[in-house]
Amino acid sequence: MKVNMMNDNLQSKLDLMREDYRKKLKTISDEIANWQTADHWQELILRCHQYGGSAGTFGLHRTSHALKVFEIKAQSRALPIQDEEAQVFYQEAAQLFIKEL
Repeated sequence: MKVNMMNDNLQSKLDLMREDYRKKLKTISDEIANWQTADHWQELILRCHQYGGSAGTFGLHRTSHALKVFEIKAQSRALPIQDEEAQVFYQEAAQLFIKEL
């Protein structure tokens, strides 16, 4: 019985961590969607890298894969990038962050 209680407690903690992670992805998506200038370009690539690497840990395997592919696409884009083109990338990335939410 004690083991079941510990397992239930652990499962509850993991569920909370997953929920917090999903909320963070939504927050990041909203933030990226509001970027207007190419000044955020490197931050976009960094966030795609960070969350592309961690999303699978929280069971978001399609999101993880999509962000990794998008990171490569963004990195291969020749610089400098104009604001208008960056905005297109930002909108696409914002959708990828919430792909499985």
